[in-house]
Amino acid sequence: MKKVSAREFQHGFSKHAHSLKPGQSVVVTNHGKPVGVFTKAGPSRRKAPNFLVELEKHTYSPQQGQRVIEAIVNDALL
Repeated sequence: MKKVSAREFQHGFSKHAHSLKPGQSVVVTNHGKPVGVFTKAGPSRRKAPNFLVELEKHTYSPQQGQRVIEAIVNDALL
């Protein structure tokens, strides 16, 4: 793990943040002693909802689900 002084980290934050890959860390030191760890966050992932499964839970027919989806899409286009 890479070590940088607090001053160097503060003045070169952008450089350090861009040089790291998601999940990589840098130990920030003050007078040679560790005072913190900076870890670059990875991209957040959102799972897309499975509309068909949700509709089946509520016993809607596929035709009703299609009408709901069409209404949502048409509403979004306005």
